[in-house]
Amino acid sequence: MDEAEFLADRISIMHKGEILVVGSADFIKKKFGVGYHLILISKTLEQQQIFDKNKDHYRQIVLDGVPGASINQ
Repeated sequence: MDEAEFLADRISIMHKGEILVVGSADFIKKKFGVGYHLILISKTLEQQQIFDKNKDHYRQIVLDGVPGASINQ
């Protein structure tokens, strides 16, 4: 995002071939926030059950491994 802000007045973000948003860097930061979002999706019920059982462990891995990380629910 820093490079895009430096090089362009307007930025577009694409996902899977579709444009999600077009606008200034400030507009995009206000709309989507600043930083990264980690979303875990399980494909099967079994995977979901495993995740639910170990949820606190996975959260701690992220908090320990990513400086400044926070958990939003």
